Amino acid sequence: MRKFAGVALAAVLAVSTTPVMPTVRVAVAETGGGYFPIGAMISGMSWDRLGNWIVRYERVGGPDPAIVNAINEVIEAEARGQVATYEPSATKTQPWTLDVNGALTFREITVSALFVGQYDTDMPNMPIHTVGTRVFDNRSGILISWDNLFIDKKAGLARLSELTKTILPTVYAPPRRVGVWQFGSEIAPVDDNFRFWIPTAGGIELHFPDGQFGRGEAVITVPWAAVADLIAPEFQPITG
Repeated sequence: MRKFAGVALAAVLAVSTTPVMPTVRVAVAETGGGYFPIGAMISGMSWDRLGNWIVRYERVGGPDPAIVNAINEVIEAEARGQVATYEPSATKTQPWTLDVNGALTFREITVSALFVGQYDTDMPNMPIHTVGTRVFDNRSGILISWDNLFIDKKAGLARLSELTKTILPTVYAPPRRVGVWQFGSEIAPVDDNFRFWIPTAGGIELHFPDGQFGRGEAVITVPWAAVADLIAPEFQPITG
């Protein structure tokens, strides 16, 4: 997460929470090997009592306990990480809130978690839009990342960079009203610029955090056809 209005990336620390028993949602149609979402929530107050935070999210349920446990362990860490990113460096002079929602999506071989929310306080350039993603192989429970999704990670990131440069201007107006996008290091083919993504029917849905391309979160979809030649053989079903 980039630095905004006094908010900086913080190490994931122990988070004081108000325990809430997970509640089972009405089961949706089973997809992706019979896995389904289970509602959960954590909430609490900052140590100085200025901040209130809540993260509503979904754990996974399904037929294989080992895979379910492996996925949920990471989801729980991500839910708490949303708080740990902001609470330690939040304003110490104004009341603030952090409100995050996390939801799962299910595809043929994947379970994906998308966390979106807002950090807000009575200061300039607020609110800050938050985002976090995790993608899992539902056949094994392992995380899918650029390291194992692409045959060649360097080539994969270079392709994402090229396509983002082409697609982004078709979705969003230039942030500084000069009529044309001016790209710099924010589009460089490195992990940090493309760390938030989920697979969808249409392609790789890239989520860019607040400030990477102007105010607010930016979201684009890179079609599968544009990257299919770079997907590792074991993950080819992700493009279906």
